[in-house]
Amino acid sequence: MKKIFIAIFLVAVLFTGCSKIKSLLDTTDYEAYNTGNFPKTEKDAEQLVTGIYYTLTRLYTDPVNTVLVRNTVASDDMIGGGSSTSTDLQGIDRYLDDDADAGEGTWRTCYEGIYRSNFALESIPALDDALFSSVKAKNYLIGQARFLRAWFYYDLVIFYGRVPLLDEKTPIK
Repeated sequence: MKKIFIAIFLVAVLFTGCSKIKSLLDTTDYEAYNTGNFPKTEKDAEQLVTGIYYTLTRLYTDPVNTVLVRNTVASDDMIGGGSSTSTDLQGIDRYLDDDADAGEGTWRTCYEGIYRSNFALESIPALDDALFSSVKAKNYLIGQARFLRAWFYYDLVIFYGRVPLLDEKTPIK
């Protein structure tokens, strides 16, 4: 009797519950941020701009491979390295790199900041003005994103010379 009851139950579930089971197997994540659901509020827009600032701080935390350190050491203001073991700074002082990928971190970080800035510059103006405390607050966030994008480009040009200009959100490869 139990076997018949289980078989009837399974047949009923298979024929009537497939759409319900399919809805349970939905792979859309409704809790995580993505480009489809972020930003939606003024707080989200502020978080977006804060993420750009975070990328900027990563440019200046590496002890050797930052634009600031490289430019200062390569200038007449400083002698690169004081001992025979500080070959990185001595190489920078003479515009030499012993590592072919020495500047790749700076390149990637700058373009990540540019991508984030471009994403903010596409997303924030698309939000309704009523979501913000004032139009001035919205324009302030847009202005910060523009300034930070310019800062990243300035560092890239100082570090590498001519670089590609991206004025829309283009994924980093």
